[in-house]
Amino acid sequence: MKRQNIAMLILFVLLNSLLFAETAKPLKILFIGNSFTFHHNIPDLVEQIAYYKFKKVQIDEYVPGSTAFRDHYKSKECLNMIRNNKYDVVVLQSSSFEPVSNPEQLITYGKKLQEEIKKSGARTVFFMTWEYRGMAEWITETKDEKLIKMAEKEIPAMYSKVRDVYINLAKETSSEIAPVGMAWNMIRKEIPDLMLYESDNSHPSEKGSFLSAIVLYSVIFQDEPKNMPASLYPYKREKEQQAKSYLIKLDYSEKIKMEQIAAKAITEAKKLIAGK
Repeated sequence: MKRQNIAMLILFVLLNSLLFAETAKPLKILFIGNSFTFHHNIPDLVEQIAYYKFKKVQIDEYVPGSTAFRDHYKSKECLNMIRNNKYDVVVLQSSSFEPVSNPEQLITYGKKLQEEIKKSGARTVFFMTWEYRGMAEWITETKDEKLIKMAEKEIPAMYSKVRDVYINLAKETSSEIAPVGMAWNMIRKEIPDLMLYESDNSHPSEKGSFLSAIVLYSVIFQDEPKNMPASLYPYKREKEQQAKSYLIKLDYSEKIKMEQIAAKAITEAKKLIAGK
């Protein structure tokens, strides 16, 4: 009898979950960023985690490569998306090196974008990026000696500059923050063998994108980073070709550690914003 009762309870929970998934209004999310957002299709990873957790979601993107908040704010297409599509959440990610090269510009245009989002009725979530692992390939390829010298000097202290700029921006605008960069920094210290970067020293690897998606999902849905999937199938973007899906898989120990680190980073970021 007890087994029958347990089975009936499980069936009831599953049916309720399915009913909720059918009737609930999807959370409309707009991702605004660049290659740090679309590399390994982080929005798609967030969507897959949401469905895994029985949450309906509708995601749009505005993610041109090599762009910053200034470019986004000056784009009519981007502003029209914010103003006209009635999003629930807008995720903002700027140029990865801008917290070092031009933090004042990042803050200025981050505030302008946040005002537009606020007027639209959506929540703003700032996507804090991460420090480079070393000299970024894109910087070397510019052959700009002034930029290269600045990068050589600033990259060793890049983490604290990225963190502080995004924390201050969230604090000054009363916005939320997805502290992806803080989670990356913690993982690098605790599990240095877990490779979060591509070979270019800046963009996320598959597992780096997975960790980013866990943090972003948890902040966007205000849900604890627990019981996450261990496998995701993002669509690979290929110019003039049909999109292809591929597997990103974590070991169980990696998944648990990422969940723990994501929770820790989110808690620490909230403390920093509160001035604790």
